[in-house]
Amino acid sequence: EVPPAGTSFPLLSGPAELHASAEGYSPRRVVVRVPAAGTVAVDITLAPMAIWVDDDDVTLRDELHFDLDSAALRPEAGPPLDELAAWLLANPGVELLRIEGHADELGTPRYNYELSQLRAAAIRDGLVTRGVAPERLEPLGTGEAALREGESQASRRVSFLVVVWADPLMGADRPETMK
Repeated sequence: EVPPAGTSFPLLSGPAELHASAEGYSPRRVVVRVPAAGTVAVDITLAPMAIWVDDDDVTLRDELHFDLDSAALRPEAGPPLDELAAWLLANPGVELLRIEGHADELGTPRYNYELSQLRAAAIRDGLVTRGVAPERLEPLGTGEAALREGESQASRRVSFLVVVWADPLMGADRPETMK
């Protein structure tokens, strides 16, 4: 439950760690120092979740798309790739993430398969430059196998699937939702 603005509650003097979360938003942790004879005001703003995990499917809030006949990352791909890389780095239990590159129906099936493979590799390369170990990433082209009806642009995208989770018997935890 989110308290309304202006809510106050007593804390002991010294350092205090505050945790804030709400459904659909990324949790935040804020550390404050409470003076011995005083109060401290803290405003905590939560950002909408950037990544959802549903079983093995990983979904980005901002889907990554490509231009026609291109495997080049668009400029707007930076923030979603940053968020996905940060999530992967914070969740080492994701041992292998499949990056599935997709294409539209324009062009030959062979060409679209090869283009989708290049798109998946471009995302892998973008994640590697952000610090994700390449052995944790599996680029896979699907060609025209996952078309979105009536939407050529929407078919030129990538999707993500966790293929290997760390063994829970070895103490690994799966993230329940977004991190």
